[in-house]
Amino acid sequence: EDAVYIGTNAGILQFRIPEYRTLFEPQAIITDLKVLNSHFPLSTTTFDHEQNYFSFSLSDRSNTGGLVYYRYRLLGLSDIWSVTSNDEIVFPRLPPGEYTLEVSNSNNRQFYQASVHRYSFTITPPFWKRVWFIVVIGLIGLYLAWIYIRLKEKNLNKIQELEKEKAIAELEVLKNQVSPHFLFNS
Repeated sequence: EDAVYIGTNAGILQFRIPEYRTLFEPQAIITDLKVLNSHFPLSTTTFDHEQNYFSFSLSDRSNTGGLVYYRYRLLGLSDIWSVTSNDEIVFPRLPPGEYTLEVSNSNNRQFYQASVHRYSFTITPPFWKRVWFIVVIGLIGLYLAWIYIRLKEKNLNKIQELEKEKAIAELEVLKNQVSPHFLFNS
């Protein structure tokens, strides 16, 4: 029950908190996303490796009118919370990967009961760093190595055949030289 009781000499005083007075629960939201100074809808979650300069605009739904502090962290890059009073967050030159931006706000630096707003996105690697490309290049390399080995084997076999034919020819020449002398001497 929303009441405060104070004991006095005359009795117990009861003070009720009016229902229209509710506890301030800050709620930060991401209102705008710019990638390389081009606006993107927040439903976009996949970006090319060249689209790596992000700017997020923030807002709070509290309407307190005072100074609002934001805290944020980009999971996938850092787990450490950063605090700012600026309503824009910039992440230049993000490497390819999966990220989740977490944002909350407060009217002081305590961030007590602050809800967290999340936005997840992925920056895809260039094609030459993707698994399928590396596998294809590996297979092409293996195929070229196999072709090189086969050509080397063919060349070695040709050389062996030529040496064999040369030895046979030399033997025939020697036989032909020996045969007339053998016949003449007989």
